[in-house]
Amino acid sequence: MAEVFIAMDKFSGRSRGFAFVTMGSDAEAKAAITGVNGKNVGGRDLTVNEARPKKRVAVVRSAAAAAVVVVAGRSFGGGGGGRSFGGGGGGGNRRY
Repeated sequence: MAEVFIAMDKFSGRSRGFAFVTMGSDAEAKAAITGVNGKNVGGRDLTVNEARPKKRVAVVRSAAAAAVVVVAGRSFGGGGGGRSFGGGGGGGNRRY
């Protein structure tokens, strides 16, 4: 393992539930994926796969450094639901 980046929520300071692990070689990355994917840690099944580059950003990848993504049983997408911030319009029945 060459490097680990744990994604943190910038507001709460807590882990977002996934990390990027840079391995020293493709062989090490494949061994980590095979050995850890599907394992249960702390009541959560880990999903481990090779990182995919963002679609909008050009990524140059060295053959010697493979990245592995670890996701701890989380569902991603959406966000912030359940909050109603209102907005728009005046102040209702205010009289000045």
